[in-house]
Amino acid sequence: MSVAEGRNGKVTINETSGSKTTDLVAELGEWSIGGITRNMIDFTAFSDEVSKHKPGMLDPGTVSFSGWFDATDSTGQASLIRALTSGTLIHSSSASWSPWLLKLWSNDDTNFDGYGYWSVPSAANSGIYITGMELGTNKDGLCSISFTGKVTGSMIDFSTA
Repeated sequence: MSVAEGRNGKVTINETSGSKTTDLVAELGEWSIGGITRNMIDFTAFSDEVSKHKPGMLDPGTVSFSGWFDATDSTGQASLIRALTSGTLIHSSSASWSPWLLKLWSNDDTNFDGYGYWSVPSAANSGIYITGMELGTNKDGLCSISFTGKVTGSMIDFSTA
């Protein structure tokens, strides 16, 4: 069985125009893709005794990632905050229309099964909007941070680097 080892996962981002390299978002320890749904269109008519539906549009869902707050992470956590506050659509490619790259790595070690990352395919209106950020702390622990995002325009695909 070929399964990814979670300890080798990570989230990377780069907001530099023209660069295909990505920077690690520091101190994260969890990410997920969820909420992928298909809208069902009701076409029930008068006198039908059972409702009838057809598959409609696909909603590509959401992403979330979380870990520990790092105030010195100017290229990772700060980039996500800038994307949130500016309303920037984060793409997965550094095509001429966007400098942003975001990859959710299931495993970044080629020596282990499951090597590769999840990202939104390159398309003009496809990407992820960061829609929320939460910070938290308590007297017995570390400061936590979490981000949520909405996928738009394309489904997230798995790729190998």
